[in-house]
Amino acid sequence: MVWQPNFPQAYYSMEMVYFFQMVERDSAAFYAEKAVELAPTWIRPYSNLAYFYTTGFNSSGNGLEKAKYYLKLADKVDSTASQSNYLHIKNWASYYYRSGQLDKAISAYEKAIAIDSSKVSAQSNLGNVYVSQENFAGAEAQYKKAIELDPTNRIISSNLGIVYFRTDRFEEAEEQFNNSFKLDSTFVQTLRWLGNLYSMTNRIEEGEKFYKKIIELDTISIMNIMTIAQYYTKINQYEKSEKYYKKTIQLDSTLWPAYSNLGGVYRLMDKLDKAIEMAKKAIALGPPIPQLYINIGKIYMQNMEDFKDAETAFSKALEMNPNNPKIYFSLSQFALKKKQQEAAWEYLEQAFEKDIGHRKVLPITIFDGLPDFEELKKEKTRWDEFMNKFFPYQGKE
Repeated sequence: MVWQPNFPQAYYSMEMVYFFQMVERDSAAFYAEKAVELAPTWIRPYSNLAYFYTTGFNSSGNGLEKAKYYLKLADKVDSTASQSNYLHIKNWASYYYRSGQLDKAISAYEKAIAIDSSKVSAQSNLGNVYVSQENFAGAEAQYKKAIELDPTNRIISSNLGIVYFRTDRFEEAEEQFNNSFKLDSTFVQTLRWLGNLYSMTNRIEEGEKFYKKIIELDTISIMNIMTIAQYYTKINQYEKSEKYYKKTIQLDSTLWPAYSNLGGVYRLMDKLDKAIEMAKKAIALGPPIPQLYINIGKIYMQNMEDFKDAETAFSKALEMNPNNPKIYFSLSQFALKKKQQEAAWEYLEQAFEKDIGHRKVLPITIFDGLPDFEELKKEKTRWDEFMNKFFPYQGKE
């Protein structure tokens, strides 16, 4: 570049060098933009810029807007690109996925695969979109195709394990997680899910080893600290969980999931005032999603004096998403608190009816540790009919 400062291929080469240095993605974007400036009819730098900004490697905060801008410029440069250029179509698919346009993402990934079915990334990424839609059958099929193309890919094996886990196929999940672990024993996603799997299948000490390994890998990673906090909540070690959630908040005082989860821990510790304080903080900091109102509603319903506030919270969640199965499940619990057994049955049926097709939002294990539902289980015939209807392969409780 010193000898030929106006040579676009040189800037493109520098772009690719920095692209593969994960901490230098902003530099990669700089060189790509320079290549575009020097060769405005060359589609490849536009495509790479769209990829950089879609995947959030820039630090300017408006990545998706920039990605769309460069994708449209690429379409102008080559009007056939959106029909025949695998990489360009895949980048459009990635943009649609990141911007929440899942149906368009599926269509674009399918178009990319039709052009070249030998590429792993489009097959795997289509699986990711299906997971976002909770279409686990579709995700499983795509991940299996991707593994056939690249059997040594730790991420795809782990993702397939997650699909099995979320559909209660724990032995198959363990096989995939172990395969991913053999490929890379430092891959945090797999360590986290192995910990989840072992704790859920009552192998507590084995699970704890994986969570501790996550912390050893990076002692200041907020995600890692959150992970071990969640683990200690699962095994009812609430004081340890509280300690780690507080540590995440010290590292990032705007992290709304930490406040939300800590509120849940305080609810389990019966420290309701602190739980409400944390839940309100999560609502103030977080996005307008039903789960935050479900969480605070569950806290309020633990105290008869707060039942009206619980009703308000659950109503707000329903208003935001009337098809969310978790809301109806919580309303079933709430009805039991109010000694309204028939209403509890109705809400429970509604919850699982809405969950059909993407089971694992409400897995069979959701009843574990919830004594409220013992009242419904006393109606044995009705309970068995319910379980057979929604969990036909699990046998009777």
